[in-house]
Amino acid sequence: MKILIVDDERTIRSGLIAMLAREGQDPADVLEAENGDRALELYRRGRPWFVITDIRMALRSGLDFLEGLGARAARDSYIVILSGYDDFSYAQRAMRGGAREYILKPISRFDLAASLRRATEAFRAFQESAADLTRSANLVRESALRYVALSESLKAEDYESLARQSDFGRLLDSYRVCAWKRSAAAPARPWQSGEARLRLVDPFIPYLDLIVVPSDLLLRGVSLEGCGYSDPVSGLAAFPCARAQAIAAWKRLFLDPSLKVAGPDGQRVVEDFDPAAELEGMLRHPELFPSKAESAARLASFLDPRRFRKLRPERVASTFGFVARELERQDERASELYDPFAFGSLEQALDCCARLVDAYLSLRRVGLGEQGAASAELTKSRRLIEAALRFVQSHFPDPGLTMAMVSNQLSLSYNYFSELFKSVTGKNFVAYLRQLRIAQARVLLRETNLMVEDIAAKVGYADAKAFSKAFKADVGCSPSEYRLAERDII
Repeated sequence: MKILIVDDERTIRSGLIAMLAREGQDPADVLEAENGDRALELYRRGRPWFVITDIRMALRSGLDFLEGLGARAARDSYIVILSGYDDFSYAQRAMRGGAREYILKPISRFDLAASLRRATEAFRAFQESAADLTRSANLVRESALRYVALSESLKAEDYESLARQSDFGRLLDSYRVCAWKRSAAAPARPWQSGEARLRLVDPFIPYLDLIVVPSDLLLRGVSLEGCGYSDPVSGLAAFPCARAQAIAAWKRLFLDPSLKVAGPDGQRVVEDFDPAAELEGMLRHPELFPSKAESAARLASFLDPRRFRKLRPERVASTFGFVARELERQDERASELYDPFAFGSLEQALDCCARLVDAYLSLRRVGLGEQGAASAELTKSRRLIEAALRFVQSHFPDPGLTMAMVSNQLSLSYNYFSELFKSVTGKNFVAYLRQLRIAQARVLLRETNLMVEDIAAKVGYADAKAFSKAFKADVGCSPSEYRLAERDII
């Protein structure tokens, strides 16, 4: 806590400093002024909290000094007036100017200690109040930024109104948006540097922090390791574009560990290919590979980190999304793959993808040994079931779809088809159909605003109650609860 002592007698100033030192105050935190003019200069430079000023001095008096501060500054400090005159008019004027206490000379150590204690308590309360006000103001600003990011149809006057109501000050005159992934071991951030700044959790990607900082902050030696940042922009309307730039830059950083920081003009794509197209045949027709070892080798070549680092981030995300959609019917853990950037690194995401695909292919190969694919009979059986699966995947919205319909479509007996289906897929037809419908329902619940009744009809349930019961049995919660939980995460 900074302290200012104002008195034209050096011995009095020294005595007060000695008393404060005995009360535990560091003399280095005490400023001295011999008159009101010097006191005003020191106050405006250092903004001390505890001010002790004599009322009578040769140049500007203590009362004139108090009036020179202004009412607002006086409220932001704890001011004590010292006087050798027991005059009510002096005390009245001092209190009107913002003084908290009026103490008669000679001041005792006991009086000073009591005053210091009251000033310290007031200082703590002031700090807490100021922190509360800052937090409240930042919450309003964060809410405005979130609203702008989530809204797609705001007009120019809407942005102006939001900026005015949220009191951004000069922060939006020229700023950049920075994106960081939150972690316990994160390096020093610009918002810890004392600069004007604003931090919020990204409204769509909850593991990312967005920081709004003055555009010139990036030029002043602040540590930005792990950051993706935008071009300098101005105004609230530019925030969505700057946010998108910062996140795109951060995703390039995620894909290329050789980079420490990335801006909107980062490295360009070296090569573009579609891993999803290559993986499609493997996932849907594993019998085309002569052995599990061969499919594992092909998988390893497909999911090579060196290849993925040459892709656009959107292509990486779409590839993982394709795998997740294909595997989620068999393994709920595949839902982790929908956002590969949520993993700790690209290698972790690819490793998880490889493990889940390998487990999926092992399941699809039930009944096949290493040489099983060489058997013409087994290959024929598997191709029949592949045809059955394609038929089911295109007709599952039909509430009347049954195993009898599918077996007739393939010209197979009901019992033979039932046994063949289970031997190839590892589950009976009814369970497979239910899981397929529930998996599609989960996608619709996440990605659309359709009513639960409409989703039930789209995935093959004529009765919404039967759909809800089946959904809860498979997922562990109702469709409505699932939608709320997923949107909280996203």
